[in-house]
Amino acid sequence: MSEIWTQRYDRPDYLFGMEPTEFLVTAADRVPATDALCVADGEGRHSAYLAQRGFDVTAFDPAPTALQKARRLDVAKGVTVARHQASLDDWDWMQSYGAVVAMFIQFQGPEARLPTFERLRQATRPSGHVILQGFAPRQVDYGTGGPSDRENMYTTDFLEQQFSGWTLHHLRDHDAPVASGPGHDGVAALVELIAQKPG
Repeated sequence: MSEIWTQRYDRPDYLFGMEPTEFLVTAADRVPATDALCVADGEGRHSAYLAQRGFDVTAFDPAPTALQKARRLDVAKGVTVARHQASLDDWDWMQSYGAVVAMFIQFQGPEARLPTFERLRQATRPSGHVILQGFAPRQVDYGTGGPSDRENMYTTDFLEQQFSGWTLHHLRDHDAPVASGPGHDGVAALVELIAQKPG
């Protein structure tokens, strides 16, 4: 999968644009600025924005072409982000953060979902937050971005199960127009989560 994303990001423009999603802007208003981990961060638009908002951001992505563009974006935005080349399997999940941010992350098949969510929970400190946005299964029918496998997408029931015992400050499934570069463009089926780990 890293080879696929390396090729997809190998282009002069930003595949998913340079600005954060509207949801992340809203989430940053609701979660105190803290140290944050941005998971599979791609070209850096979300991590750079959080750094602008005062978060101490660490980010990783497996694609070197994405990291090159993310570092250029840091310079353009005047921010500092600790960036690393790593896959979901390579990352040291024993490190913990006050916020773990997973925006449109892609799994290596549906069977990878459960261990991935276990890692997200593990990397969140007590009283910390997980901020997550992705696609609902009906996104496949819209054809405006995202994976082609419905089983790789989110439902509110699935997220409620994965964060059972956590405080769910925000959990929403809705359709909205998205204009995030050529990679995400048009009406999309979005699922959003802000969950706080018990203290």
